[in-house]
Amino acid sequence: MSNGLTITRIFTVPPESVYAAWTRPEHFSVWFGTAAVSVPLDTLSLDVRVGGEWRAVMHLADGHVINWVGEYVELDPPHRLVFTMTDRPDDPARARHRHLCGGRGRYRDDASPGC
Repeated sequence: MSNGLTITRIFTVPPESVYAAWTRPEHFSVWFGTAAVSVPLDTLSLDVRVGGEWRAVMHLADGHVINWVGEYVELDPPHRLVFTMTDRPDDPARARHRHLCGGRGRYRDDASPGC
């Protein structure tokens, strides 16, 4: 029996586009934000290397702020990107893994509980 939920999304885009969306600040701030949510570039830190940390501050329309942090676990640009993410920086055990796998014009994004 599984201890959590895995969410899988399939994108019909080149792997380079999705990889850039998660690893380049100018793309990440747009991808991770929305029309109603901002992720200012000056709040981003993306140390894209195995063991490197990433941080982002998300400003919600109601004035609340979410501090996101994570660590890069596996990199094979642009085909594979595995990293952790949590909105509870003081509790790394709550981190979730993102597995991004690309090829043949499609990109798969799996979000699952941390190991």
